[in-house]
Amino acid sequence: MDISDFRPRVLSQVPGCPGFIVDRAVVDAIIQFCSDTWIMKKGFEVAVLSTDVDTTLNDSVDIDISAVASTTLKPLAIDRFQIDGANYTVKKRELSTDITYLDEIGIGSVKFFDFTSDTVIRMWPFEEEAMTFFLNVVFKPLSTITTIDDFIYDNHIEPIVSMAQATLQEMAKKPWTNSAGARGNRVDYAEGMGKARIKINQEYVGNDTRVDYSKAYFA
Repeated sequence: MDISDFRPRVLSQVPGCPGFIVDRAVVDAIIQFCSDTWIMKKGFEVAVLSTDVDTTLNDSVDIDISAVASTTLKPLAIDRFQIDGANYTVKKRELSTDITYLDEIGIGSVKFFDFTSDTVIRMWPFEEEAMTFFLNVVFKPLSTITTIDDFIYDNHIEPIVSMAQATLQEMAKKPWTNSAGARGNRVDYAEGMGKARIKINQEYVGNDTRVDYSKAYFA
């Protein structure tokens, strides 16, 4: 499904808006929707060797996610993390800069992570031993997407259209400027996004977290 396929729905409330501006607003709305709902989740296992643990850098391990992250996706968060089947709490931190004393107390059950790039996750601290990691990583699309999977269009078009319309209506001094309409569309987005997030969470609980049940939504 092309991003331009959203235009007729969006233009119903912003007549006269150029197509390329509509497309930009739609892409931004899709990114916002994915960030708010965590709809893009990919689960995978990583075999870690004892030699992979960098003892000179807070006993960290760099995890290459290029095999699951496409050129149109950016990692957003880690939804679940396991070591040899045991669950661990994960917290995003910048290495060695903002770990507090209280964090150190709970370090046995807490692992820290940071995205050093769009394809590498650095996690720490770990013992120097062989391990099997399971990660469920949340992604969002990059602003360069030109298509989306039909699943997004068919199931979540309403909140995406509402957010795109709100963004366009908030533009100053345009023929389609409409502050009241923008407020209404933001309310509609919040309602639609909330319902989608509840449904996604319910489906997530019902799935085996070791199975990648996400779709290749973006291209």
